[in-house]
Amino acid sequence: MDFGIGQGTAHGTAHGTAHGTAHGTTHGTAHGTAHGLHAGGSAGPALGHAIAITHDAVIGFWDGTPEFGPAPLGSDAENPFDYLSPTNRAYLIDGELCSLFSVHPSADGGTIKQKGKHLLTLKRPEPGYFKTQLRFLRDYADLRSERINEISIQTGDLISFFGAVGYLNSTRRKYTTELLYTVLRMTARLEHQMKHLCRAPRPIDLSPSVNPVIQTPDHSAFPSGHATEAFVLATVLHALMGGLTDETVETPRDLGRETVDGLSRRNPATEPIQTNQGYPMPYRVAARIAINRTIAGVHFPIDSTAGAVMGCLIGQSLQDIAQGKLFGRNAAVKMPDKTEDFDLHHVNDLLIARTISGAAATTQDAPAGFAWLWRKAQAEWTKGVGQ
Repeated sequence: MDFGIGQGTAHGTAHGTAHGTAHGTTHGTAHGTAHGLHAGGSAGPALGHAIAITHDAVIGFWDGTPEFGPAPLGSDAENPFDYLSPTNRAYLIDGELCSLFSVHPSADGGTIKQKGKHLLTLKRPEPGYFKTQLRFLRDYADLRSERINEISIQTGDLISFFGAVGYLNSTRRKYTTELLYTVLRMTARLEHQMKHLCRAPRPIDLSPSVNPVIQTPDHSAFPSGHATEAFVLATVLHALMGGLTDETVETPRDLGRETVDGLSRRNPATEPIQTNQGYPMPYRVAARIAINRTIAGVHFPIDSTAGAVMGCLIGQSLQDIAQGKLFGRNAAVKMPDKTEDFDLHHVNDLLIARTISGAAATTQDAPAGFAWLWRKAQAEWTKGVGQ
């Protein structure tokens, strides 16, 4: 499995031992595979020597005259990047995307810009906000024994949970899987810069009674990296899965929520947060991953709200980039009251508020490699393909 190369270094290092081990193992192996395998076995001195002996035996004298006239690399107009291994393709596409985003300090937080245009500003909540939200950690702690397996696995693997919704594999959906790892690497770079600028305490910093069931990471709690990554994956996967419907479906500027009994906000009596009814399945998976981090004792609900909004906006922005578009966004995100739990309705409302109504997209040149990968992934979800 060599589709996520660079993850072991770029993403694994960024996330540290806890989040990086699983990614690092898988993608470090992939990296080695791309660089260290011959056609039929592992590279090494013994095989190299054997090939040299065979050369001497079968080649004989050669004066250096070329015998072939190969076509230029990447000369296939439809697939100009298919000649590269996923490892080396990842380096190329990562380079394209890194040049499009930048992170800047702002008052008590940070701002993400895409090609100089405002995408998102987050401001660290005041200390009292986190103190008030400790009660949510106490309430959620009752679910630890039920969720501990999910929580532990999700420290290093998020994509498998989305693969259970959208059938991801290395054959029928290989480009989709490669795209999702590409998106994760880009997101990790942005989220860690934002974490550094927002620097907020972890729950255990406020009380030893939190007693997290997993190791608390050393970086800022706000915004949640898991929520950011889960929601960027949900946004991209939801956009791709639209190809399975009978109509053309674009990623909405909100979460694409269907009407549930006419409710505009959650009614706890009729719509428990655990069900998140009316939202597309990828977003439900993302919400559960985010909530699991509060259950584990390493995040406040506000961390997940901020991360979810950031992940959705990055995902929407990446879709815009692949299509050669650039949408304007409104000012800084206004977070819900400190007495409010994480809720998909809050995320949905914040995303609606972030979009400039009726704003026209600015046309831009799509990065060739990333746009190609998006098209290849999208083709895997065309109705009737791979079903």
